[in-house]
Amino acid sequence: MADIFANAAPWFDEMFEGVVEGWPGATSPNIVDWLATKIVEADMWYASNPTMTVEDTAKAQKVTQAFNALLDTASS
Repeated sequence: MADIFANAAPWFDEMFEGVVEGWPGATSPNIVDWLATKIVEADMWYASNPTMTVEDTAKAQKVTQAFNALLDTASS
């Protein structure tokens, strides 16, 4: 976790400052300990497309966009 915060601190601060109560800042030396108090165990996971990878989903979106563009061009 410390490596993640070390490499993405500005991004985390942009997302959480003023939004998450008590946010100590991603560069805080106690960020990992602070975060550990916020972690909750998930009782269940839901995957809307359990057989598709992220790459599969991105490819499907590109194919859909290209097909829609083709249909738009054909109908013009």
